[in-house]
Amino acid sequence: MISKRSAPLAQFSQLRAQVKADALREDFTDTAKLVRALVMPAMFVAYADGRLDKAERQALADILARDHDMRRAALNDEDVVTLFETIHADVQSEDPEELIQEALDVLDEAQRLRAIGYALQVANADGEFDTEEQGTLVALAKNFGVTLEQINEMFRAQAAPASSNGEAV
Repeated sequence: MISKRSAPLAQFSQLRAQVKADALREDFTDTAKLVRALVMPAMFVAYADGRLDKAERQALADILARDHDMRRAALNDEDVVTLFETIHADVQSEDPEELIQEALDVLDEAQRLRAIGYALQVANADGEFDTEEQGTLVALAKNFGVTLEQINEMFRAQAAPASSNGEAV
């Protein structure tokens, strides 16, 4: 049996989560802005075909879990989920050019290359690198100053066979 107090508590929790999401959107720390900028291109590529499938979602979660800037941000799991949901909502509703410019304002050249690498990982996550994903990736790479040669190098590196200890070579 659910008590009468449960409903207000649930509403309070939802309101608190929304306030936290709004605060993250408006007042990111520098590291959170960096992480957002690094993940944004990957989210664009994930949505290039109109949907975010399970493999792409998992690839994004893996990127967030292992990125050194994410670890440095010391965000807890709830913060990561909020950040992910904020980026997810923004990619679907905001002006893409503004979001790309936001990322460009934050990222240096090496970070832009890393962001495009993450986008390529997401594009390959479901085993299908379709034309919508390719077109989105190439357009983003152009905006980020990443050449097709650099994309091809990343693609080859990601497709490299695993070594005998199970790690990529």
